[in-house]
Amino acid sequence: MSSYKDECYVAPDDVTVIAEGAFAKNRILKHIDLRKVSRIGAFAFQECTNLETVIMSNVTVIEKGAFEFCRSLHSVTCGAVTDIGDSAFSFCAMLNIPEIPRSIINIGASAFSHTAIQRADLHWLEEIPPHLLSYCTSLTYADISGAESIGEGSFEGCRTLSYVKFGDVKKIEAKAFHKCDSLELACLPETLEEIGNDAFTSMRPGTIIPKSVRRIGRNCFGPVDRRKSIKCSRKSH
Repeated sequence: MSSYKDECYVAPDDVTVIAEGAFAKNRILKHIDLRKVSRIGAFAFQECTNLETVIMSNVTVIEKGAFEFCRSLHSVTCGAVTDIGDSAFSFCAMLNIPEIPRSIINIGASAFSHTAIQRADLHWLEEIPPHLLSYCTSLTYADISGAESIGEGSFEGCRTLSYVKFGDVKKIEAKAFHKCDSLELACLPETLEEIGNDAFTSMRPGTIIPKSVRRIGRNCFGPVDRRKSIKCSRKSH
């Protein structure tokens, strides 16, 4: 556990990197201002369970698990962050980021899982990582219109997710929308080629599977007793 004893931490101007595990499990820290810091190391603030606010306007890299299990964290001010590692904000149960930074180039698996994010505009990402927003139970809207691949469990457990904006997606992996009870798609993208096991919970009556689909996984439209009429397209639309 970090020996830092104050509730607030303001990084000195000559500090540009927060080292791996530097403040991990600090139960006192509530507010941090990282000033000229450009990189936050792996697990740097992991399990800082009383941490509430973070200002990191100049940070470009947030490594894996940096804020994992910061259960009281509710406000994050970002600048031009480009890289977010695996599970960086996972289990930050109070965290809602109204606008995910458009500057992100690389984002890891489970980066925002189990958070309070309500809307996710990720239209510039070509691939949605596994479990990226899994069990974000306040999420209602997602724009993933630039993605060709949606990773395993990306939105699993997002029970209030009711609208997803697809683009030219080719592959939806296993459990991508599993347990998304509010999501009932009227149609699937005509570019779609693969649907993984348990990909969806349910479909609207009359949903058409496009001709482009070459692989349909096991139980991919939900349990048998929840399936509705699904049609296979005989021609492109």
